[in-house]
Amino acid sequence: MRVERRSAREGLLLPPLLCGCLLFGCQSEDRIVIQLTVDPIDDQILDTGVEVQLTVSLSGGPGDHFLHAYSSDTSVVTVSVSNGLLTLTGVGTGTADVTVSVSAPTGRRLHAAVFRVTVDSELQRTAREREVLAAFYHATGGPDWKTSTNWLTDDLDSWHGVTVGDGRVKSLILEENNLRGAIAEALGILGRLDHLEAALFASNGLSGEIPDTLAGLQLLRFLDLRDNDLRGPIPEALGRLDSLQGLNLPGNDLKGPIPEALGRLSALSHLSLADNDLNGPIPEALGDLSGLTFLQLDGNDLAGPIPEALDGLSRLGHLGLAGNDLSGPIPEALARLSNLSGLFLQNNELTGGIPEALGNLSNLVFLNLSDCDLSGGVPDTLGTLSRLWTLDLSVNPQLTGPLPPSLTALSDLKHIDFRGTGLCSPADAAFQEWLEGVPQAHGQVCE
Repeated sequence: MRVERRSAREGLLLPPLLCGCLLFGCQSEDRIVIQLTVDPIDDQILDTGVEVQLTVSLSGGPGDHFLHAYSSDTSVVTVSVSNGLLTLTGVGTGTADVTVSVSAPTGRRLHAAVFRVTVDSELQRTAREREVLAAFYHATGGPDWKTSTNWLTDDLDSWHGVTVGDGRVKSLILEENNLRGAIAEALGILGRLDHLEAALFASNGLSGEIPDTLAGLQLLRFLDLRDNDLRGPIPEALGRLDSLQGLNLPGNDLKGPIPEALGRLSALSHLSLADNDLNGPIPEALGDLSGLTFLQLDGNDLAGPIPEALDGLSRLGHLGLAGNDLSGPIPEALARLSNLSGLFLQNNELTGGIPEALGNLSNLVFLNLSDCDLSGGVPDTLGTLSRLWTLDLSVNPQLTGPLPPSLTALSDLKHIDFRGTGLCSPADAAFQEWLEGVPQAHGQVCE
């Protein structure tokens, strides 16, 4: 494939010195430093008849360059490269070396990457997966697991927590099972289970950092690591898990920003990063997750405004941003989340008034705006939220005035709290009768 690189000065007059270089040659194109990257560059394991595509990118000087790909044994694997994608096709069992190179028009090779490809038979695959799981067992303190029924026996399908389909390991469900050890080693091992669809390890004692090698699990749909002892950053590499539908990482000690790369997980419907030590802003890229139905970022150190880009989450049913350091106004753009049933913004530094547009959230059941710095009155439009069960406005000292009579239309309301504010309930009989019918009602009556 010919990779075209256009000069940033294309269409402009060239300075005399550059013209001289073009005429007489200041530097041969063969001497331009070109870097070639294959992602991922790890050794590959394929099935016969299966295609895998890797990304090939170039960085370096301008000019015309050519990409080439070679297999040392085409009876094992064939290769082709086009439009920045390297395609590997398993042909027969065995091992071959694949070389990807970039050359100048003169034919001189400028850079190359070499890695190994293994094509397995069904028997070899079964043996390899058993070997991988055995290594995982030992890396996570298997003899001390709460339940390890049939592990290390010949019948892989009978191992506790292991699901096998079509001869391949499809899922590992080992929640609350006393798994211990550094996750970088343990899950790095699992990166070789290329048909794994679910890895559920919640409520164990896994520690260390989340390894980049998890990005090799291209069929993974669910990753649940909540309530462990994980630390360090959330790897950018998780943004390459194109099949991922659920990412559950709450209740750990993860630090650093939320990676922008998570915004590339187009299949994602559930994302929970709550109760960690994450900081920085909420990435606007999360607004690209149009299939997201659940977003929970509570209990971190996230700062800055709530991005208006979150209005792109048209299917979102739960938005939890409580217990952070978020500031600025509540964006009116949130009122476009028509499927939202729970909006939790409490315990932040949000300012300004309660947007009237929140009355458009006709499916809202829970609205918690407590313990912020909101000001002004309660808009009449909240009385249109006919499904509302909980309305918590407490600990906002700058909220003032009587509650609007329109709230009496909220016949399903179970909890209302306006303590620690300048709000009060109207003293008229109709409002008080309605308020007495709310099982949990807390706040003062207007004088």
